[in-house]
Amino acid sequence: MDPLACLLFHNSGGTYGIVWLVTVKTYPDIPVTTVRVLYEPSSLDTSSLDTHWEGIGTFFSKSPKYLNTDAYHITYFDNTLFHVVLFFPNKTLDEVTSLTQP
Repeated sequence: MDPLACLLFHNSGGTYGIVWLVTVKTYPDIPVTTVRVLYEPSSLDTSSLDTHWEGIGTFFSKSPKYLNTDAYHITYFDNTLFHVVLFFPNKTLDEVTSLTQP
C-alpha cells in the first residue's frame, strides 16, 4: 500500500485521516513524434546473427545524434528481436524524418 494510503487508513485506534488540500503539478501537452523500429534476424544461423548484432551496434552508435536533440528511446533486444521506440518531443515529422535518415 502506498504511504499516503497508510497514513489515511491505518492510524491507530481505527480512525481515518482527512485530506484538506491536494496540490497536483501538471504539465501542458506537447507534440511528440515517435519512430518505431522492429526487426528479427532471418534465422538464428551465425551469419544472420552477426548481421543482427551489427545492426544493433549501428543503432547505438547513431543514438547520440537523436539524444542530443532531447529525444529519448526505449529499446529491447536479444538474439531473436530488436525493438526500439524513439520519442522526439516538440519535433515535427519533417524534422524527425531528416534526423533519422541514414
